Amino acid sequence: MSKLIVVFKNKAVLQILTLSFVLICASAKADLPSGIAVSLDLVQSKVSPTEQALVKVTYTNLGTTTQRLLRWETALEGRVDEDFLSVVYEGEVLPYMGRHYKRAPAAAADYIGLAPGESRSKVVDINTGYKLDYKGEYSISPKGAGVAQKSSSVKLTLTKDRPVSLKQTPVINSCGGSRPGQINSALGAAESLAKRARDDLQATPVAFRGSVQRYKEWFGAYSATRWNAVQRNFDRIFSTLSGRTITFECDDSVPYFAYVCLFGPSVLECAHDWDRF
Repeated sequence: MSKLIVVFKNKAVLQILTLSFVLICASAKADLPSGIAVSLDLVQSKVSPTEQALVKVTYTNLGTTTQRLLRWETALEGRVDEDFLSVVYEGEVLPYMGRHYKRAPAAAADYIGLAPGESRSKVVDINTGYKLDYKGEYSISPKGAGVAQKSSSVKLTLTKDRPVSLKQTPVINSCGGSRPGQINSALGAAESLAKRARDDLQATPVAFRGSVQRYKEWFGAYSATRWNAVQRNFDRIFSTLSGRTITFECDDSVPYFAYVCLFGPSVLECAHDWDRF
């Protein structure tokens, strides 16, 4: 058998083809058959960053005839392999971040039959398809135009932000008392915030960018040029905070909060009102 090997020397062409592949996969998704009710139950209402965000998804046939469910478009695979849930955090729908498959046509073994009145359930970790990274309440509900009856949304609380490990340990010089601990905490918080901003900017679909309230509050009216500039800046901020060694010097000789040097990742902390700062 002969093989055709294609080498892409143009990165843009590869990116376009990859995107086209993903869109083709996404467009193949179908709705559930008519007469199927979907309900959700939380395994636990509060989870820590180290715990799975487990949700029990139940499918019930409300009709009078047996219905066939395509297994991979449901939770019955035991995984979140499709965008079958709506997850809302702080008023914004989280994008599906899980796998996109290119599958062969469905065979008989890929379907599950539900007799009239029968129910099937599976527990899945929704964090594998939707990134629950930040402290707060997440509203989760079934998605699908063909669903006959949906449960009301369930509320899951993440008790803390998922930690972002510092890739580089900062150098802290001439800083006594509680300052080293405060510097470490501030640097970790800054990295977490920069990552969150970067990820949110990257994940927001173009069609929704003009209506993102947090963006408008900080950066004004949406334009593609401005959005791209903001995204580049947060990419660089996160890259610097997480990938470079930052030096902190405590300098009590000037009456200011802090200053930075234009060249090199250094922050110099001053004595002025340190506790307030």
